[in-house]
Amino acid sequence: MKKSYKHILYNQNDLKHGDFLKKVEIPFSKGKEDIWETMSGRLSSRPQDMAKTKVISLYWFKISAAAIAILLIGTLLFFKFFTTNISCKKGEHISHILPDGSIIDLNAESSISYHPYWWGFSREITFEGEAFFQVERGKKFKVFSNNGITEVLGTSFNIYTRNDEYEVFCETGKIKVSGTKTNVDFIVSTGERVVLDNKNKLGKVENIKAENILSWKNNKFVFTAEPLYEVLEELERQYNVTIIADMKNSDDYIYTGYFSKDIPVKSSLSYICKSFNLTFVKLEKNKYKVVQNR
Repeated sequence: MKKSYKHILYNQNDLKHGDFLKKVEIPFSKGKEDIWETMSGRLSSRPQDMAKTKVISLYWFKISAAAIAILLIGTLLFFKFFTTNISCKKGEHISHILPDGSIIDLNAESSISYHPYWWGFSREITFEGEAFFQVERGKKFKVFSNNGITEVLGTSFNIYTRNDEYEVFCETGKIKVSGTKTNVDFIVSTGERVVLDNKNKLGKVENIKAENILSWKNNKFVFTAEPLYEVLEELERQYNVTIIADMKNSDDYIYTGYFSKDIPVKSSLSYICKSFNLTFVKLEKNKYKVVQNR
């Protein structure tokens, strides 16, 4: 039975004899059983709510951490593998500046590729054709090709790599040249050229004049005891034409000569053909044929 609030009178004698506490009654709107059930429910529900909150918070923390990790890995892979490709077509010469200020002059029909966003960690280039490199000092600078690898810290040099040939001329400083098809390593100094013979798995270092190697940069042709088919191939690259050689024993023709690229291709062919008593005819636009005189 529920009790209601009522006033209780007391006097000094009640206080003296301790009867006050006996006469005081605390009003409740609920019974003891109801109050106990309410308190028990609150005590049992709080730990569950707190645990649920902690589980949910930890779940979203893991999701956020995973998302950040994926983003970082994706960004890292992008920086690592994003590639810049530069190609120089036939009949062209182009220059390209690398992220560190190093300069590459590409000869006709040459190409390079590298990772610009990873350049601060690793200065590496994949290259084919012919090019002149002016490398700023810094971390090791590597040039990879099918025929060889060239390593420097900071210097200038020229690389020629076509078919199975690999030649590197050092204009300044020192460079290290390693063969990919030959188990040889060379240290090349200023004014020296290394030539790798992949067929015989050999190599040699020789002194050579810079103008004989770098003439292409000044639009000059300098040929010293070169097979005729290689001379005609170089003309094809520089003039963007097709030249057909129709002759017997073409390997026996060895050419030495010097002339400017500024002249028309017909003039260049005329110089070369006169040396061997050959002639040439124009078949169609940008296509020529070299034949033996009868």
